[in-house]
Amino acid sequence: PVETTGSVVLGRRTTETSLQIYDVMGRLVETLVSGRMVPGTHSVEWDASDAATGVYIYRLITPAFVESRKLILLK
Repeated sequence: PVETTGSVVLGRRTTETSLQIYDVMGRLVETLVSGRMVPGTHSVEWDASDAATGVYIYRLITPAFVESRKLILLK
């Protein structure tokens, strides 16, 4: 399987966290994290074996911030 791995660093307290992958048309491809996470560094893997080669957007949401970044998947 094709996997991509990334790290998420969270602040000082347990917080609601969401990490989702979207295609370039804005359609939700997969939710990787949804729920409460404790502070620290977390590793997240995406099994992209069913995803097509292309550009995706990942979106990390916590109560403190929202971050969206481009992700390029090459197979």
